[in-house]
Amino acid sequence: MQTRLKITFIGTLAGLALGAHGDCIRHELPQAYFGDLHVHTALSNDANGMGIRALPDDVYRYARGETIAVNDTLSITPGWTLDFAAVTDHAEQLGAATLCHNPQSPSFQSWSCKLERNRPRLGLLLGSIAGNFWGEPGGPHCAHNACKDVQRSAWQETVRAAETANDPCVFTSFVAYEWTGNGSGGATIHRNVIFNGNPDLSNPFSALDYKTPEALFGELRKHCVDKGTGCDALTIPHNSNLSKGQMFPRKGDDPEINIADRHYFDRLAEIIQHKGASECYSGVGATDEACSFEALPYASFLGKFLPIAAKRPENDTSNLREALKEGLRFDASNPYQLGLIGSTDTHLATAGQVQERRYREHHNKNQRIEGYSIPKQAELNPGGLAVIYAHSNTRQDLFDSMKRREVYGTSGTRIGLRFFASDDLPEDLCNRTDALTIAYTHGQPMGGTVSHAKAPSFFAMANSAPDGTPLQSLQLVKAWIDVNGTEHEKVITLNEVPKADNASCALSTSSNKNTFINASNGKTAFCAQWQDPDFNADQPSVYYLRVLEQPTCRWNQAVCSELPADIAAEASTCQTTQTVIQERAWSSPIWFTAKDRSTP
Repeated sequence: MQTRLKITFIGTLAGLALGAHGDCIRHELPQAYFGDLHVHTALSNDANGMGIRALPDDVYRYARGETIAVNDTLSITPGWTLDFAAVTDHAEQLGAATLCHNPQSPSFQSWSCKLERNRPRLGLLLGSIAGNFWGEPGGPHCAHNACKDVQRSAWQETVRAAETANDPCVFTSFVAYEWTGNGSGGATIHRNVIFNGNPDLSNPFSALDYKTPEALFGELRKHCVDKGTGCDALTIPHNSNLSKGQMFPRKGDDPEINIADRHYFDRLAEIIQHKGASECYSGVGATDEACSFEALPYASFLGKFLPIAAKRPENDTSNLREALKEGLRFDASNPYQLGLIGSTDTHLATAGQVQERRYREHHNKNQRIEGYSIPKQAELNPGGLAVIYAHSNTRQDLFDSMKRREVYGTSGTRIGLRFFASDDLPEDLCNRTDALTIAYTHGQPMGGTVSHAKAPSFFAMANSAPDGTPLQSLQLVKAWIDVNGTEHEKVITLNEVPKADNASCALSTSSNKNTFINASNGKTAFCAQWQDPDFNADQPSVYYLRVLEQPTCRWNQAVCSELPADIAAEASTCQTTQTVIQERAWSSPIWFTAKDRSTP
């Protein structure tokens, strides 16, 4: 059974977050809507090469609770529904792989298509490599403009599916795509492009033609923002953890960076998705133990696919906390003033498929042992969710909220989270039924900027997911740059209870079954107010919330606990030592800046 969740607080914290609504009431206070802004279908070459045949229409059907056929042998039923979603297929060779499965296409008999039909991943890889010598991006199956022609029809299909699925005040679908740009040494600088409506483009702008973020931004301005039609767009960098610091260059390192365009378009960033978390550094010398959550062991895709060249992640701007600090160094407009969200980056067309116990490997890579199909790539995870605070579940309201960064991300859980800052908040908000009204009237919500000489006061609320795991800790993360230009960070615990015992996540020798932790000691809600005792009006600073649930079993432990002992002993996924996680949520930051440096 699928569940449409409605999250509420009772008593003094009423109205923290609400789920989807079936009416068209525009709510006085912004409500929370849950969704996924990073989903691939068979129109993405890599997903097609993974054997996926589901299309954009299927994504929206799945998001609204329907079972879909991912391919001829696999159907997946969602565990819950979403309030919004976006199909973000790769613009590069969009739809090209479908040529290899259409006997009427001129590419059907090409050697790369023949290989792709029999060895999908190898066929597309070798075809793309060959294309570098042919001078035809995509390889032999793209000859005679075949890929350019199919890209237009694939883009039209993407737009049509989003327009058809959009149901104002019930479900929102965004016209979107992924710009898959790359830096040097295997670094990723990928961005999802989200439009506020139908942009009326013949093709998306791909990294094959526009190789830098600045080139992408230029085309978005020319053909959308500056066109005078009401078109608008924002971009969402993702997997900065695999960018080797190139996603967010340090000030002065890249003379080509367009600060104003980055501030305008890069409004949000994915802090979690199935290829790892990008919050903070967890290596040698790290002091924040929570940074180890879903941290990948390599710094780029090159390290994943070519282990001999693998390098460990470094404490650089690949981590969003470091990027947020670096943004404070810019005098006028902050290019790294980023709201934080989660999403899945699923390549199965299954938007919002994030539950640990229902995890299907998002790249469809499985190890088969004696009839068992076991997800591989144990370092990956189910991904996260984006949460948007808006007055209604409509494209324009949700888009406006993303632009002002009133959003947060979760690791897949449906935690509720609110965060405000002001120099004029009553000290008893946690005991008042009108707390949210006061906070919105006198404060700045997550994603905003404050600038005044008085130390800011913060108001934070969190509640556990419906029928979910209790909360363990509510934390505020502060980062700042002192007058000497030195970076600092500090994690302040606002409220917490003892962490639950992890022992129940161990495999049972008697039944070999995983009972899955059902932590009973924890809180269903946290509320806190805090004023920075070390505030210095001359030091730019940034603050965000992080709330942790009690520990639960990670997906691989759930999978392996349900296997016979001899199968688990052979499965590569079952050899990982990471068996326990603490699901979590991160608010978008609130920035403090001097008045003459304030930016919207």
